[in-house]
Amino acid sequence: DKHKDDITAAIQEFSKERVKEGNALTDLSFYTFSLSGSQQLQIMIGQTIRRKLNKLLPSLFDMDPMDAVATGSKLSVTYDKMSKLGIIQKVRRTNDNIMRKHFEKTSGMVIEAKSYMGVIRSGVMLGITALVVSYGYQAFYI
Repeated sequence: DKHKDDITAAIQEFSKERVKEGNALTDLSFYTFSLSGSQQLQIMIGQTIRRKLNKLLPSLFDMDPMDAVATGSKLSVTYDKMSKLGIIQKVRRTNDNIMRKHFEKTSGMVIEAKSYMGVIRSGVMLGITALVVSYGYQAFYI
């Protein structure tokens, strides 16, 4: 018994660890999926490359951090690795910017002219993303 039956100390340490894991879970859920199609495509390509390299040379290349969660890795460890890869910071910046722009437009703070090129670009990026997901699924699971 690490705390020698001191319930208060045990609860404090347990709470501290759970809060860290809870915060990691929240940030991983918000900042590992980009609202930008092109950025999400880059993330998925990076994941596919890390998976392939890990499969070929596991002693040289670590498992993709998000895949490690499924094997029991702590969320705080996964958060640390995703942060060191720069993914958390980039996605946070992008998502926060997209959400801010959306809020500004929908609240009427900013008025924009309509553009059809954005719709076309989004459709193309969605198609490319679907192809990469399909390839990544086939490469990883088949």
